[in-house]
Amino acid sequence: ASVAADVIALLETPLDKRSPEQKDRLAAMYITQDAEYARLAVDAANPPPADPRVLGAQDLVWALINNPAFLFNH
Repeated sequence: ASVAADVIALLETPLDKRSPEQKDRLAAMYITQDAEYARLAVDAANPPPADPRVLGAQDLVWALINNPAFLFNH
């Protein structure tokens, strides 16, 4: 596959000399080719439903872990 001349020039520009726009363009080009990023983006776009029981369980676990009896036993 051939690479466009402007992309080659962009890649040949030293990192510390690249403008924010050039860095953004390179990042966008990379992201479009990254399958793992695409998979994670789909997962992030579909968060699990909020369940008040989950928040309550998180609070309970935090309280138990930070209990002095737990801390001194470990």
